[in-house]
This record gives sequence, C-alpha cells and structure tokens, in this order.
Amino acid sequence: MDNKYIFVKRTEGINSQNLSEIKFNTKKFMNPVKLMLNELFEWDSSKYNFIYNNEKYAFTYECTKMKNESYFITISVNYTPAKNAKLLEFVNNKIVKGQHRKHFTIVETFDSVSDYYCSKIFPKLSEFERKLRDLMYIILFESFGKTWFDETVSESLRQELLSQGLEKNKVIEMALYEMSIFQIECFLFTPKPKENITHILETTLSVSSINELNKVELIEEINKCRPVSLWNELFEDLVQVESIDTKLQEVRGLRNKVAHNKFFFVKDYKKAKKILDELIRQIDLAIESTIDKPFSWDILNDTMVKFSETLTKIGEWFAKDLKNASGLLAESMRESLNSYMKISLNDFNKDGVDFEEDENNIKDNQLAEDDEEID
Repeated sequence: MDNKYIFVKRTEGINSQNLSEIKFNTKKFMNPVKLMLNELFEWDSSKYNFIYNNEKYAFTYECTKMKNESYFITISVNYTPAKNAKLLEFVNNKIVKGQHRKHFTIVETFDSVSDYYCSKIFPKLSEFERKLRDLMYIILFESFGKTWFDETVSESLRQELLSQGLEKNKVIEMALYEMSIFQIECFLFTPKPKENITHILETTLSVSSINELNKVELIEEINKCRPVSLWNELFEDLVQVESIDTKLQEVRGLRNKVAHNKFFFVKDYKKAKKILDELIRQIDLAIESTIDKPFSWDILNDTMVKFSETLTKIGEWFAKDLKNASGLLAESMRESLNSYMKISLNDFNKDGVDFEEDENNIKDNQLAEDDEEID
C-alpha cells in the first residue's frame, strides 16, 4: 500500500543569521526530504524502521527530484491491508505534523489509507440508505397510500425534485430515490403545520364557529396549526434512536467525505460504523414491526392440528347429540372429517423442500467479516 506526496522546499525564513549554516549543510540539502525523514525514522540501508504499538515495522521510500525545488515521494508498506492502513496513517501523521513542516509545503497526491477506509464503509452506507428508503416507502404508503407525495412533500422540495429531472408521472415511485440525503433530512425533520393556519382561522376557528366547539375539539383544531415534523408524526415511535436528526447530519458529513474521495481515516470509519450499525439495527426492527411476518410451515402445522382437533370434536358432538335421528349421517361426517384432516404437510410441500436446511444454507453463504478487525 502506497502514499504519495510532493514536497516543496520553502525559502521564507532564510536570513543572514542562518545563511552560513545553510551553506555549510549544502551537501545535506541536496535531498532535504531524506534529511527530514532521517530525523523522524531510523534509516536502515534500504528502508526506514519505526515503532508502532510496541512492535517494529518498516516502510520503503522513493524520491524523484522535480523542478522548482520540489520532490515526488512514495512511501510503501507491505503487510496485510488492515495493518497497512494503520501503519501508513501513523507514518503520515508523523510526516505532516511537527516542527519539521516549517521547511516544506507537503501535498498528499494519493492517499491509500482513505481509499481503504472509504471502501470499507461504503457497503454500510449503501445498506443504510436503501433500508431507510425502504422504511420510508412502507410508512408513507401505509399512512397516505398513493397520495403520499402530494400530502407530504413541500412545494419547494417538489420544485427541486422536478428541476433535477424527476418526471411528474413518476413522483410516487421515484421521489425518494431522487432525494439526496440532505433533502431526505429536510423532508423528515422540517416541522410544518398539518393545515393552513389562515384556513383554520377562517373556518372552524372563525368568530361564528369557535363558540360551537368544546374544549377537546378546540384543542384538536389548534393542534392542526402546530408545526410538526413528518418524523415525529409517523416514524418516531418506530425507530428508537436518540437525537436521530443529529446523527443523520453526521452520517451526511461522513458520507460526503466518502463520495468525494476526501481524507477519511480510522477515526472517521469507526464513528461512521458505530452510527450506521445503530441506525440499521433500528430500521430493521421498524420494518419488521410494520409488515406481515414471513410464512412459517411450523405455524401452519400447529394451526392445522388444532383445526383438526376442533373439527373432530364437532363431529363427535354431532354423532352423540343426533345419534337417534341421524346417527348414520353424523358418523359418516365424523369419519370424513377425520380422513380429511389426516392430510399432512407433505401435501403442501410436494417438492420435498427442506426449509430448515435452506435457512441454514442461507446463513452459511452470508459474506464473512474481514479477517482482521479494525481496532
């Protein structure tokens, strides 16, 4: 794994007092970058050694002289990917921080550390955004049906989405996919009244009508004028995350770093993973609580057994109570019912699918975690 830099020598700060010292060290300043690295790390013939977490590691170094007192530097480590990221971040921090920086302008031209952590967190960001939209669609259709867009999207956001290319005949299907994370935040957390205040004042709360309302009705009409966010109205009871609006803002900031390939180090990765894990877990629970449970053969089996017992008792009751008038009919009915209820679940599963085995196979085929945990 490599990090690449351009070092540019600074000339400011040179005065008559230190001019003689610079002239005396002219030979050393033939490669001032190496001189600086020698002060930070231990040079060992072909590599630099350093201590990280009480263990000794090494990196290799290449330097190419450029024009205008500039140097192109490549620093490389060769361990496992997770270890490389930790070590390069440590080396990078030593290089770009400290008193030695006064001699150089340092531009990091390629940052493998951020590339590694961005790649690690991207699947988690993708999972979060997709599941958030999944939950939003479920709740919005559950609450408003096909009119959800007209009833929940503000005029300003509507115009933004249409200007972004959203087709009018696709708003119900595609609006949430066209929203950025920032727009989703605004959509969910911007408080707004359920009804127009002026309209309420001119109708149900008008001078002629207000005296006809009792206390409960009056409070209900006033509450229609109170600004409330869509999140507080529909989602808050389902997703149990403290300060979720703040956490979504943090996710958006971290997501922008990933999306725009900015610096993204281990502290950013840990922060993003912690927030996303909590949000995804709560969204999963919310989705599970709002949709029907998946079909269970065990539940069907129990139901059929209980149903069979009930019908048998009914048959016995008919046979006992009506034996004088219609004993033959009742007995025939009981036998027919018992015969019918001997149908086993094998008839429902004609293909012989082992559902328990399938479930285990699914679990076995899930993606494994990285072989190294990021501390």
